[in-house]
Formats: sequence, structure tokens, C-alpha cells
Amino acid sequence: MANLEAHWDEAVELTSPGWARVWRLYMAASAVGFGNNTMGVNQVLAVRTGGDGRSGMPLRRESLGTSASAPAPG
Repeated sequence: MANLEAHWDEAVELTSPGWARVWRLYMAASAVGFGNNTMGVNQVLAVRTGGDGRSGMPLRRESLGTSASAPAPG
């Protein structure tokens, strides 16, 4: 949020005063939500499967990089 405030004039110029205020509200509400632990981030990993329908990825995070057939992390 500090970055938006520091570049407020540029944000208004790139969008409009209304949109810049929407982003300010969004970022402030997000900061409160993350700070109160009432909001989080979920991630989804999508991979292409081979002809047999298998991805080669382990089913659990703990297995990443431990299986000879698992791709290297990163």
C-alpha cells in the first residue's frame, strides 16, 4: 500500500481518480484481512498429463523431489 501511496499521482494518471481509490480500498481491505488472518491465498498446480493420464507429479507435497520419477522442484 505504501508503494501505491508513494506513486499516487502516477496511478491516477494511468487510470482515473475513481479507479485509484478502488485500488486503495482493495489494498487496505486486503491488508486488514491478511493481518486478522481472515483472508488467505490458495494455490493450484495445473500440469499436462501424458498419454496414459499421469502427470508424473507426486500426490503430496512431502513427496516432491523424493521420488526418482518426480520432476525436480523449481
